[in-house]
Amino acid sequence: MNDSVKTIPYGISDFENMRVLNGYYVDNTWGIPLLEALPYQLFLRPRRFGKSLLLSILHYYYDVNSTDRFDELFGGTWIHENPTPSRGTFLVLHFDFSRVGGETLEEMQRSFEKDCTIALDGFLERYQGLLPKGTLEAVHEQSCFSDRLKTLENKIIDTGRKIYILIDEYDNFSNRLLAQAGTDAYRSLCHGT
Repeated sequence: MNDSVKTIPYGISDFENMRVLNGYYVDNTWGIPLLEALPYQLFLRPRRFGKSLLLSILHYYYDVNSTDRFDELFGGTWIHENPTPSRGTFLVLHFDFSRVGGETLEEMQRSFEKDCTIALDGFLERYQGLLPKGTLEAVHEQSCFSDRLKTLENKIIDTGRKIYILIDEYDNFSNRLLAQAGTDAYRSLCHGT
């Protein structure tokens, strides 16, 4: 990376941007092998704690499409000198629910579905050359997001490839729903009753 004067990357949660802008960065990549030892990871930290940046780091680290940029993005980090076998082996599906909005339960459900569809369409575009023929059409034939996701899963299982799913701001809309519409609306959304 660039050795000129470093910037303070306040508000930057994209790892690539931070590295290109030569921002100060506390290297926490030593934790990646620890995360790999766990079957599921859930990060519960206060706001502005670096969760989004961590998810961005994981995205670039595991993304099969980022393998040729490993030296550029991770040079000088702990993980660059100690890569794991899983580096660059996943198709990464990254959801960011910070954009999910709405004032009512119905508006939030539509916004959630739209945001999920945008993320899934981006995934299908990024990995179209690695997905089985007909995947895009089969996924788009489904009327609801959960069916689209299940169709994608079934198509990918046959290839032997793995999906790494990242979910940022997973509680954003649920917190907003609780505050604006109350516990009954929250239960209806989360439990279908």
